[in-house]
Amino acid sequence: AGKVAAQLGEMNLLVPYFKEALRLLPEQRDEIEKSLAQAVLLGEEQGRIEVKGRKLRVAAYEVLGLMEPLEDGNKVPKGFLRRYEGLLPRLTADPELILSIEGLDGSIGQSRSVALLSYAIAEALGRNGDLKETVLLAGYLHHVGKRFIPEHLLNREDAEHDLQVMTGHVNEAERVISELGLKIPEAVREAIGYHHETFAGGGYPAGLKGEAIPLGSRIVQVASHYDVLTSWKSYRDAWNRKAALSQIRSETDLGRYDPAVVDALSAVLEDS
Repeated sequence: AGKVAAQLGEMNLLVPYFKEALRLLPEQRDEIEKSLAQAVLLGEEQGRIEVKGRKLRVAAYEVLGLMEPLEDGNKVPKGFLRRYEGLLPRLTADPELILSIEGLDGSIGQSRSVALLSYAIAEALGRNGDLKETVLLAGYLHHVGKRFIPEHLLNREDAEHDLQVMTGHVNEAERVISELGLKIPEAVREAIGYHHETFAGGGYPAGLKGEAIPLGSRIVQVASHYDVLTSWKSYRDAWNRKAALSQIRSETDLGRYDPAVVDALSAVLEDS
């Protein structure tokens, strides 16, 4: 039914069908997730659809967040993607699997976006090639653990701050990486594993503080939150660059983020 919905351009029906399939047939998760990825891409090719409750017709990618986010002038300055798109071939994890995980909560494109933003932040900090490569891959894989988080939690309005979502996807990331058969450096695993620590301490999983938190984690955390804020969600519209950066600075003042990393993000958004 999900594939038929995609063929008919009924993207508002596509995801519910596939989510129900996942609920009924959890043992076929791999096959269902790849089918979802294919159906989403097919639906995008069908052109434009009408979303219930809106007078204007909108593109299919707006329903699922399916767009090239780094071509969105609301998220990054013009020319950002052109500057960094040469890095994308280095992201070698199965793109259909990544897309299917993202599709479960409408965050399609987030992995690529966070990867390139993280790389750009590391570059703005003047860091060496090793760290840039670390955060590129860590940014791409940092949310793969969402594969095993219940869909109803991922799509709640408070999902961005929900403790069960936060701890769950961090804990499950290692499991997904192993299932993908990826051989990744320990620095990448650390960057993923500690990207929900807070600069003032008291975060997850170890309550690390300040520079005890791996720099890669601090970078991926800021890039990820910025991308979330500037992305469309089923319960809200995307924030513009200025508002998102202002929110992140406010949370930095409260001790959540490394101020130097936030300054680097600001430089990236101005200079790209």
